[in-house]
Amino acid sequence: MAHSIDWLTSEVAAYERYKRLAGDDEVAAFNSIGRHQYVIHVELSSNFENSKRFQEIDADGIGHALILLRRWLIIHGAVSAALRKVDRDGSLGSPDVYDQSDFMEENQ
Repeated sequence: MAHSIDWLTSEVAAYERYKRLAGDDEVAAFNSIGRHQYVIHVELSSNFENSKRFQEIDADGIGHALILLRRWLIIHGAVSAALRKVDRDGSLGSPDVYDQSDFMEENQ
């Protein structure tokens, strides 16, 4: 489901992310959020009129996150993608934003 960046960075989204990654078990919460420590925000459209043009995807670590990010940009044609660290409460760190030009040398 696509969302706006405002919603994805909100406290409501942080709580929903926490629930999604942790579930109901407190021990699982600690382990799960430690494992799913990154998310990718993929910009699906360059239409700025559509604020709900971002998809959030969970990653199991930095390597997995970079693979997902590259594939969304190069294979699926995403406009941009941002890598964000997930804190234990489900909130997000500052984004590292990428677009296709960041991977052009790899494709030549």
